[in-house]
Amino acid sequence: MDDKKDDFLSAHAFSNEKGAWGKFLLFFLPGFFGGTCLNDIIHGRLTWHSIGFFLGASAISSILYFITEHLAYRTKLFPKFKRRELFHILSFFLLFVLFAAVFVAIML
Repeated sequence: MDDKKDDFLSAHAFSNEKGAWGKFLLFFLPGFFGGTCLNDIIHGRLTWHSIGFFLGASAISSILYFITEHLAYRTKLFPKFKRRELFHILSFFLLFVLFAAVFVAIML
């Protein structure tokens, strides 16, 4: 059995391999749907607002995915950072949390 340390990252949606975008859609967008609409579906109060929020969050996360993919694999930003997959993951979640904080601040 092949014991690789980077198995998690090499098969991950944040790799530079062909099909990584599809993995991202397959694994993360259902999570956004569950997080935004599932509670409304369970309680029978699904509205267009819930669906719009899901579509908006999906669009923003897709845009952030492509921005961080560009930063990780197409630029030489942080040249001493050797594990580009990890850089892609960290930068995506950092930008997503930053966007979520700005969104909450605007909504309050």
